[in-house]
Amino acid sequence: MSDIGGEYASSRLDRALLLVLLLGTLASLPFTVQDFWDARPDAARYLLAARSLADGHGYTVMGEPFRLRPPGLSAALAPLVAWRGFDFALLNLLVSLTGVAAVLLLYMHLVPRTGAWVALGVSVVAWLNPQLQALCNQVMSDVPALVLALLALLLARRTRERATPAGEAALILTLVAGAYVRSANVLLVPAIVLDRACARWLERPGADAAPHAPQEDARAFALRRLVLPVAAFTLLYLPWLVTPSYTSQYDSPDLHSYTTAFLRADPNDPDAPALGAGGWSGRIAENASAYASLFATAMVSRRPSAPALPAALLGLAALVLVLVRRREAPEWFALATCAVIAVYYVAQARLLLPVWVLAVAALAETLQRLCMRVFSRAAANGTVTVLLLVVALAQLAGDPRPNARAEHASLVAATDLVRTTTPPEVAIAGDMGAVHALLLDRPVYSLRPLGRRGQDAELARLLDERGVGVIVAEHPGPLDALVERLRADGAEVVPLPHHVVVRVGR
Repeated sequence: MSDIGGEYASSRLDRALLLVLLLGTLASLPFTVQDFWDARPDAARYLLAARSLADGHGYTVMGEPFRLRPPGLSAALAPLVAWRGFDFALLNLLVSLTGVAAVLLLYMHLVPRTGAWVALGVSVVAWLNPQLQALCNQVMSDVPALVLALLALLLARRTRERATPAGEAALILTLVAGAYVRSANVLLVPAIVLDRACARWLERPGADAAPHAPQEDARAFALRRLVLPVAAFTLLYLPWLVTPSYTSQYDSPDLHSYTTAFLRADPNDPDAPALGAGGWSGRIAENASAYASLFATAMVSRRPSAPALPAALLGLAALVLVLVRRREAPEWFALATCAVIAVYYVAQARLLLPVWVLAVAALAETLQRLCMRVFSRAAANGTVTVLLLVVALAQLAGDPRPNARAEHASLVAATDLVRTTTPPEVAIAGDMGAVHALLLDRPVYSLRPLGRRGQDAELARLLDERGVGVIVAEHPGPLDALVERLRADGAEVVPLPHHVVVRVGR
């Protein structure tokens, strides 16, 4: 093991355990890859946009421009969708393979810091995490973005130690690709700038050149290593930054735009009042409580508990301690992500994924250093590795979506019923419009945002103005009150295990 600031020489053990990790994760795929779709509105939008790109219709969803999410994931999926259509087992396998790549990159990131055994333990904890496995089967951007983030962090380390034009170009292109897959990856840019600035001006050995090599002056360093890479990234990402937002008549997501969601009391209404001091404090307190619970339960549950806050504070403290000692990009990135999700308009487990992975790594590294104060290096490594493997196995008891297969079967039955009994001229609405549009291959109005906010009058107006004749929705779900109101008015309600189909009778 090497507590590096500069070079690290890979050993035979490092390579052997990397091979073990690769073979182990690949061997587990038949048991982890689902042959059905764990439907999510964002996943449906990515897939609809991928089909649109494959068909030559541009980056659109249900025939309308799509501007809420960057196009990288849909562009990557387009060739597969063109070849096999919506083959969910194959799509899940593809995303799961990016999960394999993520844990391999995590291992490679940690080996120079902790040595091979602890790095292997952290990687196994990450791979067996139920939330990561759920995301590997949802065709979402979270796991592919994690891969690109970890790859960028590895390239940042290499270019810090041995700066070359080719290395800088590879890093910039990886950062751009990551930002086009997931907007939150933009936070890697300031993280790497801070890493390089600390390496230069706090004189960490081995940061930019070999020891005793002549150093370029501060102005040249700032231009070559800070300003030019950021300028190149901005130039390549600018086409998406300047792309105007677009409001769909069909697919109304839970937010109008990120700006509206961050700054307004109603994330779907750009004319809503500003959030205000009380709104900000309430949002931060609610998010902090949710993420503390998620961190303590390996991203499975946001239910408050007594151990949640201490566990989350330990993870945060470990990140800060490693940052103070190393001043490197991974901890800058994790803490910047913490700051953003603390003020985000909603708390979701998947938003915590990069923080959780890097915080577990920081906890393992910190615990290892503490153990080495008491035990020998070999004993410390063994102790921490065993603890990590215990944590990894304990995660197997948690499943964030235990009914996913049954829910998918119910969803398919509901959409099959709608397809076979609804004429083309009849408008259809659903709680998750994009999900139903994907399975029905026709536009579907989305009702969930209005239902979640209890805007009953707006729901009734939308149904009337658009002439909606059929509604398909989860049950129980946010449209239960609407369904009961329509039933009382004489609508036919067809129940399924986890859904209902409502014929409004227009």
